[in-house]
Amino acid sequence: MSTKNNFRSILLVALLAGVLGIGYYFISQSDPSAAVESDELFGWKFPTEEFPLTASAGGMAYSKIRNAKGPPEGLPVRLKIPSIGVDAAIEDALITKDGRMDVPKGSVNVAWFSLGPKPGKVGSAVIGGHFGIKNGVKFVFYDLNKLVPGDRVYIVNDKGETLAFQVRSVKLFERNADATTVFTSSDGLPHLNLITCEGIWNKVSGKYPLRRVVFTDAIPLPKTAVK
Repeated sequence: MSTKNNFRSILLVALLAGVLGIGYYFISQSDPSAAVESDELFGWKFPTEEFPLTASAGGMAYSKIRNAKGPPEGLPVRLKIPSIGVDAAIEDALITKDGRMDVPKGSVNVAWFSLGPKPGKVGSAVIGGHFGIKNGVKFVFYDLNKLVPGDRVYIVNDKGETLAFQVRSVKLFERNADATTVFTSSDGLPHLNLITCEGIWNKVSGKYPLRRVVFTDAIPLPKTAVK
């Protein structure tokens, strides 16, 4: 074989390897099973004028199950979404050092933004959960994209009460978008908003580019409510 033919063969092999490598990269980025990590931050700064406690809570970020021995206060303890198979314990979340909502420590539980209103009280209660999949096991909010207006969401509080909510709308936000409408409301009604990540996992930055928010409104508890 001539030197020229050898060169062409080597070039062809190199080009093929490059194409395969690029293809693998994009497949791994778009395949949900490759999203084995969770974005550490939900990525929103708060409207601090609405949450005056955030100034003094800086550096106190946490996400944990509260002391079950405390007196019942109407605090949320479980989130149930029958249509997507969610039945999760609720942790309390404050804020991270840079003023963002903390997240649940693992992939199974969800976290309630405890500087905001309790679910069922006037205002917008916010609960976040991780999106992703690891070893074939879905994270708690992996199927949140399946919720549509009219679907039901339930909160069980520490008094043993079940509160019902109905999905009103679903919206995607950029990771660093203004989240005032997520954490606040002005209509004098109780709401519950659910947050998770969305988009293609970026292995370099370790983040998802978008946030999915499911906006729900409190409704009377249906007779067929989940137990």
